Amino acid sequence: MADNALRNFITKKWNIRGRKIGTLDIMLLIGMTWAGIMLRYCLRDVETQDYTVCLGPWIEGFRAGGIAAFKGDSFNYTMPYMFFLYLVSKVNCNSLYLIKLLSSAFDLILAILCGLIVYEYTKSDMRSYLAYGIVFNLPTIAVNSGLWGQCDVIYVTFIVASFYMLLKDKSRASMILYGLAFAIKLQTLFVFPFYVFMWVKKKIPVARFLYIPAMYILCALPGLFTGRSFSKLMLTYVEQGNTEPWMLSWHWPNIWLMFGPMAFWEYYSRVGLIATVAVIMLLLYFLVSKDISLDKDMMIKIMLMFAWVVPFFLPYMHERYGYLADIFALILFFKGPKKFLLPMLGVLISFVAYTGYLNGETAIPEYLFCFVMAGLVSYSVLQVFRSKTR
Repeated sequence: MADNALRNFITKKWNIRGRKIGTLDIMLLIGMTWAGIMLRYCLRDVETQDYTVCLGPWIEGFRAGGIAAFKGDSFNYTMPYMFFLYLVSKVNCNSLYLIKLLSSAFDLILAILCGLIVYEYTKSDMRSYLAYGIVFNLPTIAVNSGLWGQCDVIYVTFIVASFYMLLKDKSRASMILYGLAFAIKLQTLFVFPFYVFMWVKKKIPVARFLYIPAMYILCALPGLFTGRSFSKLMLTYVEQGNTEPWMLSWHWPNIWLMFGPMAFWEYYSRVGLIATVAVIMLLLYFLVSKDISLDKDMMIKIMLMFAWVVPFFLPYMHERYGYLADIFALILFFKGPKKFLLPMLGVLISFVAYTGYLNGETAIPEYLFCFVMAGLVSYSVLQVFRSKTR
């Protein structure tokens, strides 16, 4: 009798908000979540140079100077994250753990959003569960947050949430979320051309692009009450752009790493900026003139294309800048197994780039991955323009 009760429990289907989910499915989700948590727990004590040189001293500065420390020039991050570090400085706890805890919490939110997007365009419960579990346990994501203590997951989560809202035809919410992403990281602009194309296709009213600067200003203005000048608040990204401009590529295998990261950097960097704008304009021109049929699958392909193309041509790219593309390559994979190579190679390239920074060396020369990246960029463009027109 007990055996039958246990079997019935295991095979039972639960009705949660109109969707049926089995006990085994719940166990699978719990298992994948626990694995991701333990993976990050094992990495919790690792300190990288970003913490010892930047984040740690900034927190100590807040502890020593209080809110007046915001007036200084020691940091060049945007205000939302700096307010978080200020709060960390007021908590009697291991600062490194709190930094990693915030990023890991966003890892979980990101994984849930990816699962929702996969369900939105596949209508498969199992694929959405697997998308959630794979994203939460993806090596690059776990290392970025759990080992490195980086905050890339925060802006990427807002972009993915923005994309999800766009799939649901909620353009206002989409642009507010995209504006929040921009208030966190400048790299949000990698996929700005995607949103321009969505405007062309009448998915986003032009007035809603005002949410982007509005959210940045809204997030920055509280900094005035700390004594930080208005110009510093508005020019944070300009200051970031002036930091360490002497490397064409910081371990990211783009076209400039092929030439050597320091080769004629002053001249090549100007060429790179012009070339990137030219490539974006060409892609937008052909997207509009080809009149591509826009469905959910195509939206993911176009987002992935820009997430790979822009950092491939832009100079000064860091090793973490394939993060967003890796997510959308993985989402696209769940449409069909033929796309398996996209996330596999994307994550491999990102992980090698990570090791170049974290370990100071890679087992395989970094420049070889430039050619693999060129192949992925080319494929991402071809899969868009080979699609059917209306």
